[in-house]
Amino acid sequence: MSKKGIQWLYQELPELIRKGILSQQNADNLRQYYGSIEGKGGRWLALIIFGIFGALLIGLGIILLIGHNWEDLSRQMRTILSILPLLAGQLLVGWTIFQGKRSIALREGSATFLTFMIGASIALVGQTYHIPGNTAGFLLTWMLLTIPLVYLLGVTIPAIIYMIGITSWACYTQNDALHSIFFWPLAMLVVPHFVQIFKKDEYAIRFTMFAWVISLCLCVTGGITLGKVWPGSWVVIYTSLFAILYLVGNFWFAETQAIWKRPFHVVGAIGIFITSFILTYKWPWKDMGWYYYRYGKGTFGFTAIADCFITLMLLVVAIALLVSCVRRKLISKITFGIVPVIAVLGYSISRAGANAIFPTILFNIYLLAAGIITMITGLKEKSLGIVNVGMLMLTILIVARFFDSSQGFVTRGLAFIILGTGFLVTNIMLIRHKGGAK
Repeated sequence: MSKKGIQWLYQELPELIRKGILSQQNADNLRQYYGSIEGKGGRWLALIIFGIFGALLIGLGIILLIGHNWEDLSRQMRTILSILPLLAGQLLVGWTIFQGKRSIALREGSATFLTFMIGASIALVGQTYHIPGNTAGFLLTWMLLTIPLVYLLGVTIPAIIYMIGITSWACYTQNDALHSIFFWPLAMLVVPHFVQIFKKDEYAIRFTMFAWVISLCLCVTGGITLGKVWPGSWVVIYTSLFAILYLVGNFWFAETQAIWKRPFHVVGAIGIFITSFILTYKWPWKDMGWYYYRYGKGTFGFTAIADCFITLMLLVVAIALLVSCVRRKLISKITFGIVPVIAVLGYSISRAGANAIFPTILFNIYLLAAGIITMITGLKEKSLGIVNVGMLMLTILIVARFFDSSQGFVTRGLAFIILGTGFLVTNIMLIRHKGGAK
């Protein structure tokens, strides 16, 4: 049974005992059989970490031994030494499969070891025979040879390495639109594994690590693989992407209060705020999308169609999730989820040739409203964290506008004093209120 299932069972035991469905002895037997949730998770995590670090150390040691007097070896000997680590990794993975893949630490460790040995062997053979190529080609070959391990052993660390690898590949090929757009179908190759570990336990350490990596990789690739057809479409792309992450994190990962276990929610919220804050200035709207850098060269045919399709799909999915929020009357979620709609409106005004002041004012109003609504939500829920987030949003916006205006030092000073006082008074009131400190 998964950790989440065991936790649910332990929560239900007192009620089952009270209703006479289970005796106290049976409940104690169940607790003894499944063991401590904390202890079990900690033990598994320690085993996985030690297994991975062990694989990394062994791999690095082998590479250093091979590198000793490398230039003095014959080509045949270099080839043998280049392939030996790969064979060792394959034998270790084969032995893991033969053992029945019972140990998570052994699976993750052996798969991680083989993943690095694949990359080392490719590099060493290429260097030995002077095979022409570049970093992008090396990364793509390495990652494609790694992905079968994810499903052969059901491991997550190689999947994480794969996501980082194809993200790096996309960075190297970003000026070649015909290549970089393939990041998206390549990323889809790990989706089945993502769904699989999500069904087991969406709050397990493996899933959380993978979710953080996916969130951050999407933040990087959203701008370097898309936005090369419509000048300035990065506004729609990033607001849609961050809204999707935020709403997905709130719909399916809202059962825990631990921030580190909610990567989609955190990355989405921070991304929405930063993007919206940038759009409160005039300069992004005046030079929308760096036209000559992003548009024209290398963008044609299939690439342009794929770019437009993915951009529209991001917008459609974001709006669909927003509609779901509206139907459920989730005001606090709508506040952040509506940002793609505002971005499309601002983008349309900007592209229509209107003055940049109009979309700038639009996003200033939006960010001001978002801060106020967030603060009010925190006050209703008596949550210090949410209140402080809302006040921090307002403070950053107001401070930015003051430094962006011609207001005098006295006016600015009084405004900062009022904001600081508001912070202190609100926090003190909530702390003194019963249940206020969350």
